[in-house]
Amino acid sequence: MPRKFLYSITTGRSGTVFLNALLKANIPNATVYHERVGFPHFGVTCPDASHSCGFNTVGNIAPVQQFWKRKLELDAECPSEYFVEISHFLAKAGLVENLGFLPEESEIHLVALKRDPFKIYWSYINRFDFFNSGFTWLFSLDSRYRNVIIDSTPFRKEGMFGNALWYVWEVFARMEYYRLLTENVPNIIFHQVSLENLVTPQGAAKFITSFLGEPPQQIQIPGKQNATKQEFFGDREKEAAKQLMKTLHCDPAALGAEFFHSGRRLGTPTHLKNQ
Repeated sequence: MPRKFLYSITTGRSGTVFLNALLKANIPNATVYHERVGFPHFGVTCPDASHSCGFNTVGNIAPVQQFWKRKLELDAECPSEYFVEISHFLAKAGLVENLGFLPEESEIHLVALKRDPFKIYWSYINRFDFFNSGFTWLFSLDSRYRNVIIDSTPFRKEGMFGNALWYVWEVFARMEYYRLLTENVPNIIFHQVSLENLVTPQGAAKFITSFLGEPPQQIQIPGKQNATKQEFFGDREKEAAKQLMKTLHCDPAALGAEFFHSGRRLGTPTHLKNQ
């Protein structure tokens, strides 16, 4: 059984492939996974649409808990000293709420991985990821979900551009919410890192040291990973996206903190009782 577990909380398009490669290169006695999708992973080691939709509509219901119990028990069977899964799918479907299914003696690390929010947003636009509900139900968050921190109403009016922007702000808000939710849990260590810092030897060494508890012998920095290779939109659309980001700007960390301190919880969404 692993002594330490590490999972990510992030949007995607934020450097998950780079972080995966960084940890693989610098922690030889670790089992490191990126996004485990497709057959046979959906519904087993990766939440499927029913788990994501259920959690983000009504909370940590029994079928969601059953998935996490099975998944985390499988993770705990890994023979390596360190178990790492860098995937943006997990935390959006109830990972943090169900970490109690890991063995009590486990040391659990959560890494909130950020990148320049406009770069994340623009990457999603160019990939057309928020063009239809198929992607949002399975891989991200649908702006029509009820169990969320940020009201998506003004964003939905802007179509694909607005939905993608809401998603970025919502996940950033959840990072702060989960930081507060876990700050008094003794065996959970919460890390906040940015891709821009991780790509430097100093930033990479600091993060890996905080996970291992000691400095790595040497740092290998991977090359650029999973970059967007083609842009389907030009300067006009890019400027429009920047303007929309200014128009619908918010402070996601403040909104996440406000949600937490109000007593509301994503796992037990009592704020939906009258809806």
